[in-house]
Amino acid sequence: MHKIRKLTLIYDPREDRLRLSATDAGGRAIGAWLTQRMSNFLVKSLIACLDDVVESQPDVIAGPKPATKSATQLLRQTQADLEKSRTDRRNAPPVPVREPLAPATPAALIERVRMHRIESTYILEMSWPDGGISLPGDQTWLRQFLRVLYKNYRVGDWPMEPVWPSWFGDGAHREVLGANQIN
Repeated sequence: MHKIRKLTLIYDPREDRLRLSATDAGGRAIGAWLTQRMSNFLVKSLIACLDDVVESQPDVIAGPKPATKSATQLLRQTQADLEKSRTDRRNAPPVPVREPLAPATPAALIERVRMHRIESTYILEMSWPDGGISLPGDQTWLRQFLRVLYKNYRVGDWPMEPVWPSWFGDGAHREVLGANQIN
């Protein structure tokens, strides 16, 4: 299992799949395919991890000013999106450079997705018959990875329901907080 330091995920319209291109700690390029079925499973696994985190913090849900779980998730997702935006601006090259994607053979079809947690680090493992990758990250990274998946679902015109919760998506603020709320 390769520990990944860089990951790119792009929807491939010809294959109707997500193309995963990664670079491991040793600089080796790795390519694989993620089907819609496995993407759905991955999204549900990531969301379950994030739900567990919110539910394990009773002060957020039942404190002096309790928030709903959806509102808490929405707030944390917005914070993660803003952090990604700040990081992207700080690390942006003067001219965007698109790196070539690692080759992905038909056999490199992701068949297994596993999430587990060691203290505050989440580890996402994806494997296929002749390979696999391991991606460690914190809660913010999980949320940023979810955003990348969401954008690819939109590009591929894949169904959003029942995979994506109400607190995630373009209309999440209106759905969770209400149409006439200041947010």
